[in-house]
Amino acid sequence: MKDKWKKEQHRQRKLAAARLKEERLKRDYEERNADHDYWHYKQTHPGIVIHDLTGFVFDHLTVIVKLAPYISPDGAIKNNRYLCRCNCGDMIKVYGFELTGKRVTSCGCDVQSRKKFKYHNDQEINDDAEWLYRVLSKTK
Repeated sequence: MKDKWKKEQHRQRKLAAARLKEERLKRDYEERNADHDYWHYKQTHPGIVIHDLTGFVFDHLTVIVKLAPYISPDGAIKNNRYLCRCNCGDMIKVYGFELTGKRVTSCGCDVQSRKKFKYHNDQEINDDAEWLYRVLSKTK
């Protein structure tokens, strides 16, 4: 009876250790992936100024390469530009201040999915004049 109890205890300890190791590996993997997220990096490394955003992720955009900065007609160098890949697969050129200021978060694909036609029942109307009248009558 005592041997059975010891074997069961040993088995339980091994299972707990395996579970703990798996959780630790999963947490480390998530932290490593989160380290490429710009906001997570800024939170964990306060006070550090980042001059090159290559490799960082901003919501849907992943920065691929730093492009030549924009030069104004009077010859002044303005802002750094970056080539980014969106989650949908499109490529987009974005200024650095737009990325860090959360002004641009995707290539526009998330805006398209959020934009819905307001009056679904009006889509079935064939007459353009009637459709326009219904739409304008619902606006204030």
